[in-house]
Amino acid sequence: DKRLVAQTNVNAGRFAKAIKLGGSLIDHLAVVLHQNDAALDLEFINDTSSLRISLQPQIVDTQGIKMAQARSLFPNEYLQSVLEAIPETIPVTVQLGTDYPIVMTWHQFDINVKAAVAPRIESED
Repeated sequence: DKRLVAQTNVNAGRFAKAIKLGGSLIDHLAVVLHQNDAALDLEFINDTSSLRISLQPQIVDTQGIKMAQARSLFPNEYLQSVLEAIPETIPVTVQLGTDYPIVMTWHQFDINVKAAVAPRIESED
């Protein structure tokens, strides 16, 4: 899909733990991929505090990595509910785009699973 402009692969367990840690402080987060970096940044920000967690990529397919600037905002619980279903050791492909806030793909039980997590919170950017 050409609208999915940025992609990386991260460990599902680390992703879930980062969401849980930040979610204990703040209800909403920004998921960010930078143009020249395959790391996935999770930014938890409110009026009084902020926390940034950077997840290093777990490269599975270097041909599939798309490096572009992408940033999406949404409530933590949407990501948490999807990540709870994924075993911790499985790599997850994370894609950010212009229409969906985040698309996650993983391989489990001999099938490929794809989840588009929504709703997106409109950004003031």
